[in-house]
Amino acid sequence: MPDGPPVAHADQVRPFPSRSTSEYAVPTKYAEHPEKTEFGSVTTRFDDEIELIHPAPDIETLFQTTHLTAQLHLYNRDQQDRDWPFANDGATLYDLAILNVMDKVLDVEELSPASLDIPTRRFKVVFLKRARQPATHKGFYEYINGLEPVLTRLGYRSASDLPGSETLRLASKENVPKELDDSEQDAFDAAVVRAIYAVYRNGIEVPSSVSATYGFDAVTPPLYERAVPRTEKQTALRNWVQLLVDETVEPLTFYRSQPRTDFQQYIGLFAASALYGCGVQTVTNVSDYNYTREVIPKGSGIGKYIRDDDLPLNGAQVALENTEKQAITEQFDAVHRATLGLAERFGFFQSPRSLAVDLYRIEWNGAENDVTINRPPKSENDNRSQWTYAVLGIIDTEARFTLGTRWLPDKSTYPRVITELAPIVNDFVAVEALYADSELISGALIDAFRGIAGSDWVVRAPNQKVIKLLKRYTPENHTGYVPTVSWKTSSKPSAVSYPYNSSNPSLIEFTAQELKRADPVNTEEQTKFSDFTDAEKSSASLPSTLWEQFDDPESLSGVGNASTHTAYLTDRSLPDRSGSGIHFPYYQRWAIEESINQISNDFMPVINSSNEKLRLYGVNVAILFQNWHTLINRALSPELGLRRTVTHPELLMAIQDVAFNDTN
Repeated sequence: MPDGPPVAHADQVRPFPSRSTSEYAVPTKYAEHPEKTEFGSVTTRFDDEIELIHPAPDIETLFQTTHLTAQLHLYNRDQQDRDWPFANDGATLYDLAILNVMDKVLDVEELSPASLDIPTRRFKVVFLKRARQPATHKGFYEYINGLEPVLTRLGYRSASDLPGSETLRLASKENVPKELDDSEQDAFDAAVVRAIYAVYRNGIEVPSSVSATYGFDAVTPPLYERAVPRTEKQTALRNWVQLLVDETVEPLTFYRSQPRTDFQQYIGLFAASALYGCGVQTVTNVSDYNYTREVIPKGSGIGKYIRDDDLPLNGAQVALENTEKQAITEQFDAVHRATLGLAERFGFFQSPRSLAVDLYRIEWNGAENDVTINRPPKSENDNRSQWTYAVLGIIDTEARFTLGTRWLPDKSTYPRVITELAPIVNDFVAVEALYADSELISGALIDAFRGIAGSDWVVRAPNQKVIKLLKRYTPENHTGYVPTVSWKTSSKPSAVSYPYNSSNPSLIEFTAQELKRADPVNTEEQTKFSDFTDAEKSSASLPSTLWEQFDDPESLSGVGNASTHTAYLTDRSLPDRSGSGIHFPYYQRWAIEESINQISNDFMPVINSSNEKLRLYGVNVAILFQNWHTLINRALSPELGLRRTVTHPELLMAIQDVAFNDTN
């Protein structure tokens, strides 16, 4: 049963003020949540503590915090259960508590019984009856007729002083309602609700009918959110979105001198585009079924503002234009930093995290003669701005945040853009390891990885000559290891080959030189040992290490067959670190592809343009939404402390709703 953040409670509406202090903190208890088992200690991820103040500002707030009221109830009941003057069973003690808080809650609602043309004692009976929610009036009358303490608190000396059943029925059904106008009736109803919640949160049991009406039993600690009403879950998500908008998007600007649209509305426009699968220009005609057109930005303006020369693409354009305006890349770096800063406050980076780097491509889907395309056909190895981005992200399931992205105008910029993203990592994350696929692995890129992860990086080795030889000459059920291989780096990395199908493989160490000496001819097209000629099967065609360690290396399974092993480059040394400790953790890298899939298919606004600024803007907006999705599903919601399980369409809908409903 996981613990959650404490509820700091200030209560000015208590039925028995002398029994407890008005300000106290209550621990919260949560049930295990099957959908959160892979996300770590979700219930501890909250910024400081939950704050509750009573009287609440309105009845809606009381309903939204029912699950927290249940936490207060359990704590106060257990603290005081032995000290109550009557049994805590929803009967006499409950009635007295309701009557004790009646005047306070009526004051909150600014309603005075003295102004009504009805005896005060009868008003109290009507109030108590409403608070008890009896099945019948007859049953209620018979109930209070036998409770001397309650009669005394109502103002009657004995049961004989109590008016007749019909008199009290008319008071409840006709007299009191006739005395109240519509606003006063609303105030009376609200006062009854306030009284019930005040009594319940102070540890007093309520009648079963009352508990069923307000859902108290359903959210009794330990809390499992499945029983929380849908409206509360929606409020929790809106609270998340509003917090994230307030905390993260401030750095975004189009540099308009007198903007008429709040940037929150532009965020809503992008969310609606991703949600409905329509271009930003047509969002207005889709979203205006639920929101007024005046609060929905015109999508045509987005393209104009982003393309404008006043908004530089990246740092190179800033330097070229000698401007102090922040580029798109700088603005979104600040946005992603703000999101990560919020995640840090929630406790996501207390442990080292594993990272991955990958390349992400967006294919152009427009017609070849589209007026927005001004380029020759794409060649096989073409790397253009509208197609390829480098993405750096955390791959641990507990904290799967995307740290940043950069557009690659050409392959040679890959190391530079990773170096540009390194400060974000250094400011927030202690790196356990960094993983990357074999694509475009240059020496400069390896040095960039070292700048982020030190020696704890692993990449799938490109199939260059020494790597092919290492895989070819490593026997099955063995890990091959070359301590240093040349890769045009500041210092030489190690190469490791690991068998695909093996258990507990033994380590065998080669040098790059002996591998090359054992391959006097070009082996580019050879794939297995049988491809060698008889002359090449001589002892000179095998590395000396094999002859030193095995009596008949030529007969070893796997020798001469490069397909039995995969290979990696790393700065991790063997045998200090096992080969399996490189091979198996590497497969966590797939998580970056899952994040990219979310970015591309779940959160990407529809931008049908080949303009590199628009494309980069859209990718970063999608990363922003993906990071929000990660945070929301792995932490307690602000204010209400709920664990939400949110799909991407629900998040996008909530972003749109907050943006177009609360435009200030």
